[in-house]
Amino acid sequence: MLGDITSHEIELLIAINTLNQSMQKDLEDYLKYLLCKQYKREMMVTIFHNQLLQSLLQSLLHLIERDDYEFEQVEKRMKQINEIYFGLFEQVHQKYSEVVPDLDTYDLVKE
Repeated sequence: MLGDITSHEIELLIAINTLNQSMQKDLEDYLKYLLCKQYKREMMVTIFHNQLLQSLLQSLLHLIERDDYEFEQVEKRMKQINEIYFGLFEQVHQKYSEVVPDLDTYDLVKE
């Protein structure tokens, strides 16, 4: 573990340690705020810029615009979209849930 810590990280830890308890708490709250903002942005970018997801949505749109579409085809496409969406969501969520305690995904993403 010590081999993984850089001198810059050690300097940051020393600086944080010199702050009083109130300032450390303020810094911790601010870092959580920044991480939540970054989480929200990364979540949106990951989901809305995914080419496969866009392609599936586009094909779903073309499918339902036809007069003779089958409900099973729409249902299959929706299941594919759902699986990809939640797979992408889970990847980003795992990354941030490790560093942000009590990450409330619903409140962050609904904004």
